[in-house]
Amino acid sequence: MILDRIEVFHVRMPLVYPFRTAFGNNHSIDSVLVRVWSGDHWGWGESSPWGAPAYSPEYSAGAFLVIRDFLAPGLINREVLSGEDLQSHLSPVKGNYFAK
Repeated sequence: MILDRIEVFHVRMPLVYPFRTAFGNNHSIDSVLVRVWSGDHWGWGESSPWGAPAYSPEYSAGAFLVIRDFLAPGLINREVLSGEDLQSHLSPVKGNYFAK
């Protein structure tokens, strides 16, 4: 399939009760949502890294920017034949597993 359009969203969902960890209290959950279009077909993906780089070096705002500025532009109008093929297209960007 040829990927025509990729939309990226950074969303924050407030929690009813704080989520307490050794890294502090979280009052919301951050997620990065991606909608990918190929012709009339589309699908969604989600990644939910933490809001700050405390538990992991990756975090939601960073994942959003890597997708928006590097991964998505490199996939537009490209043919992707399989998951393995997708990973080869994403390989120039090192690390950033939440974004990928």
